[in-house]
Amino acid sequence: MGLPAKSLPAIEVLEALFTYEPESGVLAWKSNPKFKGRAIGKLGSVRHRTGYLVVGIDRCYYGVHRIIWKMMTGSEPPVCVDHIDGNKLNNRWANLRPATNGQNIQNSKLRKDNKSGVKGVMWEPDRRKWKAVITTQGRAIRVGRYSTFDEAAAAIAEARLKFHGEFARQA
Repeated sequence: MGLPAKSLPAIEVLEALFTYEPESGVLAWKSNPKFKGRAIGKLGSVRHRTGYLVVGIDRCYYGVHRIIWKMMTGSEPPVCVDHIDGNKLNNRWANLRPATNGQNIQNSKLRKDNKSGVKGVMWEPDRRKWKAVITTQGRAIRVGRYSTFDEAAAAIAEARLKFHGEFARQA
């Protein structure tokens, strides 16, 4: 899970520094003379190695989505703020939701090294079958082995809805 997120500046500080448009997801500088009016993520924002938008305040960098959470709710963000559509740059308020680390992983996109094109489905050459496996609560659950790719994909989709619920991402 990594290091715990650092506490954000007080809500009064954030509101003095930024404006936020929930419909567009744009966070913009309000009071920084160097960047006044510039939209973070639109005009030269910093993107951390994880792909999230970040902004520096007093030589500390904070996730833009976490700042937005605090500005909208008045409280520190949860451990994870999940981007519902999986797009880390889409900070519209309707696209953000609280999540556990496990839920955030469940909503992750297809890994680059996936060869089947479906999360949790892999070819087992020694058995000449498609295997479907899902992870939930830190445990791998074998859904089954199937003769066809389509059967395995359908089984994993059903399992994902059952075990991951609203955080189920099919692709």
